[in-house]
Amino acid sequence: MPAPRKYPDKLRERSVRFACDLVESPEKLSVNAACRRVGEQLGIQPDTLRNWVEQARVDAGDRDRDVRAPARSGCW
Repeated sequence: MPAPRKYPDKLRERSVRFACDLVESPEKLSVNAACRRVGEQLGIQPDTLRNWVEQARVDAGDRDRDVRAPARSGCW
């Protein structure tokens, strides 16, 4: 039986959306800076949030599974 998730799915979805909004905002924050800011506000480790954002980009087809591949555009 897998271990229970530490963060609810709704929190995960919301935090990824917030981080991507900051990346695409006029401030043009980097993914790392956006994840630090959102992570501090929501009590999520920035590295965890960064992994979620990267996975969301892969799932959306914007980024290859190879982490060295550049993103195609924006956060998505």
